[in-house]
Amino acid sequence: NNPRKRAASYFTWTLATLINPSPPRRRRLHSPTLPPPIPIPSTQIAAAAFASDGRTAPSTAHVSGDLQV
Repeated sequence: NNPRKRAASYFTWTLATLINPSPPRRRRLHSPTLPPPIPIPSTQIAAAAFASDGRTAPSTAHVSGDLQV
């Protein structure tokens, strides 16, 4: 019963850590790496789009006006 219990507990712990890392070690490693890369690329893409196409706002306005008319 002990080895089975141990294995089950370890399996559940690994699943819990994978789903939601509770220990601070895991959090320190995951929190700084996972969240920042998501917003940074989006902001970079938005900035690049605005920089490359400065007429994005007017063009969209014209398109919407044309569609409305």
